[in-house]
Amino acid sequence: MEYTTLPRGERAPVPGNSSKLGFGMMRLPQHSPEATDIDYAQVSQMVDRFLAAGFTYFDTSWAYHNGASETAVNKCLVSRHPRDSFVLASKLPIFAITDERQAEEIFSQQLERCGVSYFDYYLLHNVNWMRYRQIIRDAHLFEHMKQWKEQGKIRHIAFSFHDTADVLDQILTDHPEVEAVQIALNYFDWDARYIQARQCYETIRAHGRQVIVMEPVKGGMLAKVPEAAEMLMRTARPEYSTVSWALRFAAGLDGVLAVLSGMSTPEQMEDNAATFQKFQPMNESELEILRQTVVLYRQSGPVGTADFTPYEAVNPNGVSAADILDTYNACMLQPVPTFGAEGNYFSCQKAKYGLHMSARRTATEIPSMCLSTAVFGTAGPTVWRSALGDGPTAPAKPSPSTGTNGTAAWWRPLKGTAPRGRRFDWGPGHEAEMQNILFPGHCPRRGRAAPPGGSPPEPGAGGRYRIFLRTHRDLLD
Repeated sequence: MEYTTLPRGERAPVPGNSSKLGFGMMRLPQHSPEATDIDYAQVSQMVDRFLAAGFTYFDTSWAYHNGASETAVNKCLVSRHPRDSFVLASKLPIFAITDERQAEEIFSQQLERCGVSYFDYYLLHNVNWMRYRQIIRDAHLFEHMKQWKEQGKIRHIAFSFHDTADVLDQILTDHPEVEAVQIALNYFDWDARYIQARQCYETIRAHGRQVIVMEPVKGGMLAKVPEAAEMLMRTARPEYSTVSWALRFAAGLDGVLAVLSGMSTPEQMEDNAATFQKFQPMNESELEILRQTVVLYRQSGPVGTADFTPYEAVNPNGVSAADILDTYNACMLQPVPTFGAEGNYFSCQKAKYGLHMSARRTATEIPSMCLSTAVFGTAGPTVWRSALGDGPTAPAKPSPSTGTNGTAAWWRPLKGTAPRGRRFDWGPGHEAEMQNILFPGHCPRRGRAAPPGGSPPEPGAGGRYRIFLRTHRDLLD
């Protein structure tokens, strides 16, 4: 085992690439849709296989499976294997804490639920600019972490992070006691506008901390790549699955302590284990295939482009339309759009510009918002509103309403052509109509009846629609 020296002089293990796989206990197999109805027998089998294959890092949280994930750790891991045979990480749910006294109560509950006397790594869960300035400071959470470490209840202090690299740099500068940071990192988000995986990774390494990788397969999205990208991968490496490409990208980076994979089936376990047991770093030609894959992914999204730079100048409230469109496009590419990591980062950006405090108005109260048909995958992204008036110069692209170039048509309320030849106007009473254009057959909010001729809503459809409306109306109204 190799070791690295942390800023405070302490030594921490650095696993070789072949042992970096971490068991993320966030998506465990279940008997039913109920999150707490975990299949403990199957989890036990997967835990045994994981350890037998030479891997040791397990990641859980107070929040996973509504608390049942930590119970599964106790039943399937702790009670069945020696404590020194595995590395266990859990997290303090700072988003659930409103009073400093809760920190001690929750931490004690977690130790009891997991059946351990200490955590190898203990993280503040989902740190961002807002929480760092508020609850983390007000409840003295880093001070509690240091105290727990002095008491032997924590071996290493860490946090999971969802914000920009400049915020991360500030936190690591303020808190040299931090030894590792968990970030969303994958080849799709490597140069993403909000997630900033590359910049965050480089910031962590510049501070000499270890990196824990979450979302290496982006919530399952990178398991099913565009057909053209899959052909490139199969031609270059026919023995590797599409998932293994994503895992190898993350594991090949220097300073990575663990690459977490939320494994739900024995088959996923076997594929991931095989990837790491025969691990080979990526060469430049393989990295180029991944860069091409990212472009193909973004082009396949509902906005229909991978280049949003022409829209960066449109930022009436500080956040550019390019960022809005990129966020929406990335969310909609994922298996569960409402669960995309982008939501966390986007909320932080809104907060930095004071937009998270703006009144929530219904879609029908914003008739001036312009939504072009291009947003739905036709001619190119346009999301403007008439109230911008003499705002930033719009990109010189054909107007979907007039077919001409120039700025004037970009600012007026849109009457465009929707997919499948339908036409729509944005105004009072058209919320359901707009929803049906965005996601045909689904109602705007869960629980409402579907529009005439539409099918009943599927779970989450309303959430996807609300993400779209919230994204645009908060920043462009």
